[in-house]
Amino acid sequence: MKRMQQTLIAIMTAMVLCQGEIASAQTPGSSKPLRIIVPFGPGSVGDVTGRVIGEALFKRTGVPAIIDSRPGAGSLIAMQLVSRAEPDGNIIVLNSNAATVLQVVSANASFDIRRDLEPIVHAFQGTQGILVSNALPVNSVAELIAYAKQRPGVLNYGSSGIGSAVHMNTELFKLTAGIDMAHIPFNGGPPQLNALAANEVQVLVFDSGSAKALLDAGRIRMLAVTTLQRSPIFPNVPTVSEGALPGFETAFWYGFLTTPKTPRPVLNKLNADLNAVLQESTTKEKLLQIGYTPVGSTPEQFRKKIADEVEAWMKVAISAKLEKQ
Repeated sequence: MKRMQQTLIAIMTAMVLCQGEIASAQTPGSSKPLRIIVPFGPGSVGDVTGRVIGEALFKRTGVPAIIDSRPGAGSLIAMQLVSRAEPDGNIIVLNSNAATVLQVVSANASFDIRRDLEPIVHAFQGTQGILVSNALPVNSVAELIAYAKQRPGVLNYGSSGIGSAVHMNTELFKLTAGIDMAHIPFNGGPPQLNALAANEVQVLVFDSGSAKALLDAGRIRMLAVTTLQRSPIFPNVPTVSEGALPGFETAFWYGFLTTPKTPRPVLNKLNADLNAVLQESTTKEKLLQIGYTPVGSTPEQFRKKIADEVEAWMKVAISAKLEKQ
């Protein structure tokens, strides 16, 4: 955890020294700066990665953009701002799959992410792992599922709160595996990891990069990663799909969206520039340092991913008997 925080600070410092708040992008026929709305606070993964992408865009296009942090309400504030903006391509938002969870669990969302925002690109994703306490006598996801089925409701799992992405991801795992575990919510990530190390909870479906310090110290174990491909950070750890639940996938992803009815040439330009910088070696290296892998996509591919994920979360919410808050 400390190493990741130091990396984040180092990258942020480089961004500030290099360009300050100025990043880059270019929309056809516009000389306006691009506002990159980030729904997370300073020093967060979203803020740091937004600056990494912004710097790369600046070098590619030479047209300025501004990182505009609008944290709060589970990204609701930022998403509503972009959904109501002028559709000229000069304002975009970098959000995570918290946005699709928000669509399902928030009673205050005045927009539908499938209709009221325009997907640009699925930018990058992190790797989540099935993490377990050292006290739990299992060595694979298949063994974990068998153990939990024999003891319904006995195992505890942690999350960042009811309706959080960690909560929903774990409920998806429970639903797919056909197991029952008790939910223990915490205030943030470090308390969850500490509780796992202390065996107060036995299972976490959590960001593997954030857990790396405890994993390296041998205080907790990771049975599998939840992406369809193995993680470049943990190449020897199998996927859930390999040995237990074929096709199972859940990843902490980030992507760019903009205002609905944005002209197609503008959308295509944003998509092309973002895809290009995501494939640059410098960008890849900086993202990998903080545990994220560049992806890239067409707007249509990203739209389908969003729609499929909202539908999946709806099923999870019904299974978990979650009411909108």
